[in-house]
Amino acid sequence: MKNQKNSKKVAAGVLAAQIVLQAAAMNIPAFADDVQTDAQENAESTNADSVAVASADDTLTIANGTAVPEKLVEGKFVVVKGTVSSAVSNITKITVGVYDKDGNCVASGSVDVKEKTFDLSKLDDKISFNKLTTGDYYYKVIVSNASNSDYVLVNQSFTVTKTGENQTSTLPIPAVSEDKITISGNNTVPDTMKKGSSFSIQGTVTSEQSDLVYLTAGVYDSNGNFVTGRTIAPKAKTYDIRKLDSYISFNKLNEGKYIYAVIATNAENQNVALVNKQFTVTADGNAAPTVSDNMTVTNGTEIPDNIAKGKYLSIKGTITSENSNITSLTVGVYDANNKFVTGKTVNPDAKTYNLANLDNYVSFNALAEGTYTYAVIASNGANSNVTVVSKKFTVGSQTSVLDELKISNGTTVPQKLEKGKTVSVKGTVTSTISNITSLTVGIYENRQGGRIITEKTVIPNAKTYDLSMLDNDIAFNKLTDGTYAYVVIATNANNGNYTLTSQTFTVG
Repeated sequence: MKNQKNSKKVAAGVLAAQIVLQAAAMNIPAFADDVQTDAQENAESTNADSVAVASADDTLTIANGTAVPEKLVEGKFVVVKGTVSSAVSNITKITVGVYDKDGNCVASGSVDVKEKTFDLSKLDDKISFNKLTTGDYYYKVIVSNASNSDYVLVNQSFTVTKTGENQTSTLPIPAVSEDKITISGNNTVPDTMKKGSSFSIQGTVTSEQSDLVYLTAGVYDSNGNFVTGRTIAPKAKTYDIRKLDSYISFNKLNEGKYIYAVIATNAENQNVALVNKQFTVTADGNAAPTVSDNMTVTNGTEIPDNIAKGKYLSIKGTITSENSNITSLTVGVYDANNKFVTGKTVNPDAKTYNLANLDNYVSFNALAEGTYTYAVIASNGANSNVTVVSKKFTVGSQTSVLDELKISNGTTVPQKLEKGKTVSVKGTVTSTISNITSLTVGIYENRQGGRIITEKTVIPNAKTYDLSMLDNDIAFNKLTDGTYAYVVIATNANNGNYTLTSQTFTVG
């Protein structure tokens, strides 16, 4: 699959801008803003101020795309996401797929598009990462517009393992054509460098058939921004990158994480990353201690194995990121084919998030009979699309229907309650088969799942419970003007966090 090309003569200064656009389309860091031909560098050519390149006016780019972990534990979910954009013409077709190491399609979804942008999350239900068996795969996003046909916008390799332990990938390096670009005799940047220390690059880049169109050797920060280096247009089949050593100032790098990259293009291959080495600059040259950045859910919803059709289930719990902010969070239900059924994705940009905020978006009561998975999937600064919670359950089983939770003679709160007035908590909660293991009565701000105003939880360990025993704990008369929800939630052996009552009312 090749990018269609419209070659033309352009000045070297214009080439820099086009290289930046092409790099963005390939989802790799942008290049330096000064491009120089090898002939210019050695003052040997009279026409070195122009080179032939592909038109980059109608580039394809992707933003906030899926980053598949290099090692994915078998059964784990990965959410397909990202926005694909076309600079000039409409996108005509998009394919998202997973391919095995032999290039065979394992799972894919395609759509015809007549817009300049497309949200890849619309194809999320087509790719079931959790159903992949152990092995090596590629995740690809392939796009076409008026100027580009079957352009491979994303091509990520990853390995599915049983436990997530180290496993060597057997994936070959993708070869776009027989006109391969290789590097030999190159040295390796150390994993850790002392601030102010120098490093000299070396190596020979070779194009098997055609001339090298352009070549970049440089350092990028952890966000992919170009820091130091050089882009040149060799117009030859080989190039000694030691000629670019003086342009890369390792000794001027501040403390932080970086990538040293050598990226080359010839007539048949664009933006081939020959070297892509991460390293860290520290004050003393010693490696910084490893800091974990795990994400966990506490006091989360306990999903029973069986839920009666039409029953409500309340979402609760707090998700916490150990160090960095949570950047993306999805709470929802997926069917047996891993198709998203109900739920919500948010971008907290905080270290903690109350899952109850998403309760109204997860409609357990609307689920048809069948098998489902409840999942909490999150990303932070160090982890992408981690399945923090995954619980399979069945809707409509006989056990769940028989072991019913219900309330009788319960409190009816007036829709409009005068400030300072008292309302008595009353009613009897009954479980038909198993004991009631948890019972919560509370008042919440605005709606169920909102900020807790007053709440009391007990563990009856019995088949019935008299709610009037909690009357002194719920003070309606102390509520200020505003909108509230009165809620009763119960759990037994087959129903978790089942909402028996949820009444909205206004004070004032």
